[in-house]
Amino acid sequence: MARLPLRWKMTLGILISFILVLPVVALSLYFLRDILQLERRIIEVLGARQADARAMVQRVEALGRAETLYLITREDRSRTDLREHLAVLEEIAARSPAGQDPYGAPLRTAQPPLERYRASLDSLVRIIEVEKNVDPYRDAEVKVRRFREELDRVLARADREADPVRRQEHFHRAQEFLRSFENALLAMETRDDPQKAALVHDLQGAREEVRRVAEQAEGDSTSEIDAQRRRIASLSNRARKNIFSMILVTALLGLAWILVLPRRIAVSIHRITNLLRRGEQGNLNLPRAPEGSDELGELGFHLNRFLDTVRQYDRLKAERIREADNRLRALAAAVEEVVLFVDDSFRIVFANDRLPAVFGREPDDAQRTLAGNPDLQTLIRGVLRDGEEASRKRLTLTTGDGTARGFQVACNPVRDHRGEVRQVLISLKPLASPGKA
Repeated sequence: MARLPLRWKMTLGILISFILVLPVVALSLYFLRDILQLERRIIEVLGARQADARAMVQRVEALGRAETLYLITREDRSRTDLREHLAVLEEIAARSPAGQDPYGAPLRTAQPPLERYRASLDSLVRIIEVEKNVDPYRDAEVKVRRFREELDRVLARADREADPVRRQEHFHRAQEFLRSFENALLAMETRDDPQKAALVHDLQGAREEVRRVAEQAEGDSTSEIDAQRRRIASLSNRARKNIFSMILVTALLGLAWILVLPRRIAVSIHRITNLLRRGEQGNLNLPRAPEGSDELGELGFHLNRFLDTVRQYDRLKAERIREADNRLRALAAAVEEVVLFVDDSFRIVFANDRLPAVFGREPDDAQRTLAGNPDLQTLIRGVLRDGEEASRKRLTLTTGDGTARGFQVACNPVRDHRGEVRQVLISLKPLASPGKA
């Protein structure tokens, strides 16, 4: 490890840090996500159970009021409301999951008292149907008048009371009067009929049992929801602490690397900057490092030698290209014939000075003349296709002054570095008298 270069030490240190930290963080986040999703689903189930329990408590209250009203008035509408409330309670109890509920008393345990309530209600309805012709109010007028006078006095005293606590006490007293009035009316209805009194007692007992089941389920659901929310908060806080601890450990590890090798890192960064600055100027030579291994200095030295070699090669190549071009132009000027190079698209690539003298000063004139002669095009295509020299032929071409003139034409293939024929060397020797191809 001590013999490794600085860049390898830093790379290995950072790589090991990420290898150790990233999988742990990823696994922690993955399992935390699954746990939180499970907790949320549990809270949703408990919320639905809590809503059913609360609805059941409200229906039990409505069932009691409808029961009292039906006993007093014996109206069909009250009986219908009573059966509707009972049907809703049975529906809520029926959709509660069967078996042991891990979150408290199940609502399904309210089904037996609801069945007893329905049986007692059916018996009570049969008795009341027989007594339909009896005055439902009997001698309750005196009790109602006395109760109303007492209730008005309590409410008036509550309105005059400035203290909110005392006012609340008066309202509670008014509620007690209401309950006593309800009990008095029920007592009047069941006083002379023991069978009806027993049925009313059964109804009240079943209703109170259903109320206890619903209130217990609601309380258990509320407590469990609070516990699950505290658990989610605890898991989230613990995950945040763990992730923060891992990030802190990674930062401390990186800081330790920087504190162990501060001077070497600073010197290396400075030398890298100096190397890049000198590279922009074309000189990668760096002064020797005062101590230790000088890898950047050696790199700059070798790169500088490589650049010198590339510059020298480029200079020699440019000189040879210029020499070859000069030789080509000298040879073309020494030839009395018209010499030109055309590519596979019949464009003139190079021509000696005799071409403008024969075919016109403008390059387009010579281009149109050569491209417009079908015999010359056939000859050039044959050389490009076969890659072999074509024998000299006599062709008639139009010169720059518009006259037709005979030429001795020779075509030779010119190969590129891959050996493919991409250009054709054409020599045009004017004849003494015009001829035909």
